[in-house]
Amino acid sequence: MNHVSNARQVKNTPIVSLLFILFLGMMFLQGCSFEKKSDLEIATEKAKNLFDGDLDQFLQSDHNIKLKDSVDQAQIEDAQEAFEKLDIEGKDLEDEDVVELIILYSAVHYAEIELAIREGRDVPEGYEPEVELDEYVTEESDIYFDEGSLINQELLEEFIETAGENGNDNESNIRIVRDEGKNGVILYDLQSRYDENADQRWIDVYPHLDYFNTASQKTQEVFNSAPQQCSSMSKEYDFYMMNECRTHWEFPLIPVVD
Repeated sequence: MNHVSNARQVKNTPIVSLLFILFLGMMFLQGCSFEKKSDLEIATEKAKNLFDGDLDQFLQSDHNIKLKDSVDQAQIEDAQEAFEKLDIEGKDLEDEDVVELIILYSAVHYAEIELAIREGRDVPEGYEPEVELDEYVTEESDIYFDEGSLINQELLEEFIETAGENGNDNESNIRIVRDEGKNGVILYDLQSRYDENADQRWIDVYPHLDYFNTASQKTQEVFNSAPQQCSSMSKEYDFYMMNECRTHWEFPLIPVVD
C-alpha cells in the first residue's frame, strides 16, 4: 500500500512542478503589468502636481489650467524623468493610454515653457508665442476662401477671363482673402494693367500679411514677401494659378472649389 502511494507521489511530481512554474510565470507577468501601471500613475501624478486645474482638459483650446506658483525647474525635470522611465517604445498600448500620454507630454512641455517665461529665461526650442492679430473685416466684394468654400467665385472667374494677357485694355481689380484658420488671413490685391505705348498687359499682385501670423511659418513664402508682376491667371491642377510671375513661373493662390 505504501509502495503504491509513493509511486503516485513520484508520478505526479512533474505535473506539480509544471503548475508551480506556470503560477510563478503568471505572477511575474502580472507583476510587470502592475509595474507598468504604477509607472504611468507616477508620471500622471507628477504632471498633475505642476498645475492648478483639470489636466484632462489640457488639450482643449479653452483649457483653464495654470502653472502652480510653487513649481520650479527641479520639479519639472522630475516629471520628465518619470516619462522617460515609461519605456513605451514597441509596446502595444490601448488608445486611451496613448491619449493620456499625449496629454502628459504636452502638459509638461507647456509647464517648461510657462516657467521659462515666468523666470525671464529663453524658452525651449519649438515654442511659438501666441500673437494677437487684428481681426480683418471683410468687404462685400471680397473673394473669400475658407476651407473648401469660396465666396464671390463668379467675380474671380470674370477677372480671370479679362485680366492681364487674357484680356484687352483691362484695368479691373479684385481682393482675394485666404483664411488660414487660427493664424489669420492673407490678403491678395490683384490689379490688371495695360500699357498702351508698349502694348503690354499684366497683373500686379500685392500680398498683405497684416492680419496673418508669419511666425507660424517655418519658412517665409517668397511669393508673399513683396509685390509681384504676373502675366495672367488661370485654373490648373485644381488651383487658381498666377502665371509667369516675378519670383515664380506658377504660383497656386487658392484651391478651386466646385
